[in-house]
Amino acid sequence: MLSVRHKKIECIGCMVCVEAAPNYWHMDEDGMAQLNQVVSTRGHFEMADGFEEDLKVLKDAESECPVGIIQISG
Repeated sequence: MLSVRHKKIECIGCMVCVEAAPNYWHMDEDGMAQLNQVVSTRGHFEMADGFEEDLKVLKDAESECPVGIIQISG
């Protein structure tokens, strides 16, 4: 399993993560990205589990995020 971390408080609503990995993010009612299936929170980071087979799309979301609020680790 991969660890998916998202710092929602700094989201600018660009939709890059939603477009790259729609199984992991959606846009909330305020127009900001929301991580799906949050399993825990640490400080400002929301955490979810990711599947190894989704590594490419998750890394795309991480690298394309213009504010650098996504962290993917294995």
